Amino acid sequence: MQKRGDTAVPVKFVMSVSGMGSDQQQEGQTQGTLVSADGLILVPGRVVSLDRGAFTHAGTNLRSAPSTKSGQFRVQLAGSVRISQNGRDVLLQSGDVTLVDNATPSSFVSSVDSQKLVLELSRKDCEARLGRIAGWTARRIDGLEGAGALVSNFVQLLPDQVPLLSEGAQVQIARQVIDLVAVALAESDGRVFPHSST
Repeated sequence: MQKRGDTAVPVKFVMSVSGMGSDQQQEGQTQGTLVSADGLILVPGRVVSLDRGAFTHAGTNLRSAPSTKSGQFRVQLAGSVRISQNGRDVLLQSGDVTLVDNATPSSFVSSVDSQKLVLELSRKDCEARLGRIAGWTARRIDGLEGAGALVSNFVQLLPDQVPLLSEGAQVQIARQVIDLVAVALAESDGRVFPHSST
């Protein structure tokens, strides 16, 4: 092969997941750049789109999947991620936050340098404060200003501090996180939530 400058080439990939006695595959395609005469291809960071709903066995999510009795509050720490759920797409940059419904299929497309912090919160507690989670998933909360910055920064403190707290204090903190998320969502959407989790 003779190199004549960088050349765009299609790249097909297959992602395989094994577990619970079955092997499942998801196919995808992206575009790469041929960068050397020996066939080295660079693939962009946003390649893998994993649809958790496609990786189930007998209607049950794989063991590594989050519980459907919880919702995820995700803080993007570095890089970026595009999340699709309930007919909405959201692009999160560093500091941004969103809610993900663990009971509903979703897809994530992450940059190579993507880092995130995920908090699993009781679905019952979330819905008592926010109403149906499905109405709030895949919505960007700006983590750089206002209530979004408060919740983003607060949540980033939790991994180091929660192990030092009693179980009762942890429950109260979880409720406060839900309250902060509600304030940030209301600020970004113009809605008012009538209930407090306390």
